[in-house]
Amino acid sequence: MNVLDRMRRRKAITLAWATDVHLDHAGTERTSAFLEMLRDAGADAILLGGDIAVAPELVAELEAVAAVTEVP
Repeated sequence: MNVLDRMRRRKAITLAWATDVHLDHAGTERTSAFLEMLRDAGADAILLGGDIAVAPELVAELEAVAAVTEVP
């Protein structure tokens, strides 16, 4: 059952939340470690807020998060 199905059925979901992660400044090692931590948290969805990356790099950084974690 995916996260939307759980929400429709009023089942509990687990969220991971992080703010101001500045992935564009973190470097490859730290970004990989952060993404692995998010993936291993087993959350149904991830909320990222604040400063994630500068505008020209934002889409690529969010695509990397989605590719590694495989959750919305």
